[in-house]
Amino acid sequence: MSIPNNFAAYYTTISNAELLSILDNPENYQAVAIDAAKQELVNRKLSETELNEAREELNAVLLQEAEQKEKRKAFEEKLTNTGHELIDTISPVQPGSPSAERMLRFLVIVFGIMALYWTYKRWEDEWYYSDTFPGFDEGLLYYLPLLAFIAGTVLLWMRKSTGWSLLVIYMTVSAATVLLISGRYTVSRFSEGAVTDEFVYWPSPYILVTQLLFYGGSLWALCSKGIRQLLLIGENKFFFTFLVAAVLAFLSVLTMW
Repeated sequence: MSIPNNFAAYYTTISNAELLSILDNPENYQAVAIDAAKQELVNRKLSETELNEAREELNAVLLQEAEQKEKRKAFEEKLTNTGHELIDTISPVQPGSPSAERMLRFLVIVFGIMALYWTYKRWEDEWYYSDTFPGFDEGLLYYLPLLAFIAGTVLLWMRKSTGWSLLVIYMTVSAATVLLISGRYTVSRFSEGAVTDEFVYWPSPYILVTQLLFYGGSLWALCSKGIRQLLLIGENKFFFTFLVAAVLAFLSVLTMW
């Protein structure tokens, strides 16, 4: 039977292992292609040793492909599971009470989004007001709360108790600061004879209430029994963290008074 020249010519350029691979999978090729491969194998007049070497090379390639396939499958399964966990975490319909693990994942997602947003806003503000806003070299304290929040979020994602401590301190100090601002706003707006500075920027009451709800709700969630048990937060660490938070909150309020 005459074999098309295109198959015969191509098969003279491939390796012995590739030729065996074609012959091992006839269902993937046309009949004329298989005939051309058989003829090429005959023409090469390979010894038994050469055939064994080609077979070993082919097996090595097949093993590598199988390993890569398993890695892709494992990655796809991990990606799918992560997606299911994310959907399960943020889904408004939950079967029963949310577990501590689900609540922890939800907190990490929320804090992660807030960290990205606040980082963007901080750099945007510095870019617009570069003449008045401090840089890293002269105003580390300006960035320290944000850095603590980011570090706490990352450590909480890693299930580290240090992250819990940083976030509790951050939320406590922030809540105290908002309470102070709310108090000063109330005095400046509603007290008789209060002297107000028209050039002072006062946040909207709705913003202040929203911030208080966020910080208070975050503290409530972080201090829930399930979260503390999950992160192995003992009573000593719990009370010591709040002691540090109270001291820092007092100092923060003192500097703003």
